[in-house]
Amino acid sequence: MPRIPVAILGGSGYTAVELIKLLLRHPGAEIAAIIAEEGFDYLDGPVIRVTGPDVPGVPYNHVLEDWFMPNPDRIAEAVRRLAAY
Repeated sequence: MPRIPVAILGGSGYTAVELIKLLLRHPGAEIAAIIAEEGFDYLDGPVIRVTGPDVPGVPYNHVLEDWFMPNPDRIAEAVRRLAAY
């Protein structure tokens, strides 16, 4: 699936969080690249992507879907790497 560039400008609070959750579940949404390209001067560290593997499609099998989708452990690991930067 081709990448879909997405930018969230001025988002805050509950609505922005829910929008990001929704976008993260879409296999083509690309949030990190927009932040890196457009907001680079404001960043204190690198953009770290937490995504599913680059495969042709999203699996529908429950076990494979759990393996594919970003989960709290993978997100926490990315936060630890960024905090150690």
